[in-house]
Order: sequence, then C-alpha cells, then structure tokens
Amino acid sequence: GAFDTLIIDEAARVAPMDLLIALVQARRRIILVGDHRQLPHMVEDNIVNQLDLTEEHYIKESMFGYLKQRAKKLTEFDGIKRETTLNNQYRTHPMLGKFVSESFYKPYDEEFDSPLGTTIGTPRDYFEQNLEGIENTPAIWLDVKHDTSDKEPRSRICEARAIIKKLRLWITSNNGKNLKFGIITFYRDQV
Repeated sequence: GAFDTLIIDEAARVAPMDLLIALVQARRRIILVGDHRQLPHMVEDNIVNQLDLTEEHYIKESMFGYLKQRAKKLTEFDGIKRETTLNNQYRTHPMLGKFVSESFYKPYDEEFDSPLGTTIGTPRDYFEQNLEGIENTPAIWLDVKHDTSDKEPRSRICEARAIIKKLRLWITSNNGKNLKFGIITFYRDQV
C-alpha cells in the first residue's frame, strides 16, 4: 500500500536503490531525515569492485546528500524551502555538541539557524556525575600503552583491562552507584 506521508529516518545510510523502493510508496509527501556527514550508506565490497567505484562515488556522495543539494537548487528556482538543518541536540553535553559542530559541519559551511553546539532542554548540570578522576568532564582520553602480548588487534585486552579498572572505581563509588554505564566498542571481539 501507499502512504500520504512517508518519513524515512537515517536516510543518509540507506543505499540508493533501497531508498527508491521506499520512495515509490509515498502519495503526497516524503520526509527524509538523516545526516550525510555521519556514517555513509552501506555498499557491499563485491559491488564496489564490480562497478570499479572510487571512494568519492560510493562513500562521500550519498543519495541523501544529492537530494539535499537538489532541494537547495529547487529553492533557488521557486523560493519554496524544502530542506532544513536540525541543529539542536539533546544527547550529549553542550561542549561535545559544539566540538562536533565545529569539526564536522562548520568546515563544509553547513547552515545553522542557531549558535553551534546549542542544546535546548538539556542544561549542563544534567550531565554532572562527580566521578573520581574526571569530575564532570564530559569526555576524557585514556592513554593505554600497547601490550605486545595482545596478538589480536580487535580484542585489545590492555584496553579492556583499563576500562574495567575505571568502571570498578566508578560503579562502587558514592557518586557512581546510581548511574548507568555503557561501553561502546568498534569490535565485537572486544565486547
């Protein structure tokens, strides 16, 4: 069946042909939500090799990014605005939001309706945690010396041990006992 309004979230991550399959289901309005400056759409290596595509073609240029540029061109033609940048984020400390904005968007002259890193509804004190050694710092770097006994680069036992040591300190502390902790890693083996 078809829909009057179709909303596609993470539209920048969808492969062009998969995106087209969804787009034909819309009768009146299509809303694509995504960020072409984040992770690219997925393309299988064998397809890339068969088509002899360069990184420029299949990673840096998504269909979402292309459609965003087309929407801007149509606005120049008829004055109807078809795209907008959502620039308020609610997930991270305002300082981290500002870092992301200045590092990944400002160099490309992305348009913002409000100051970089603005966070509405999530004040800085929401992120206070008073954990030992980081005292409300929103991000830290741990310098973990490479352990030559680590034979598998995707598990990095030395990094896992450093994380466990910090977590034990924080989880058992008065300031950490009521907090939730999450660990994100690029490698399944490290989990």
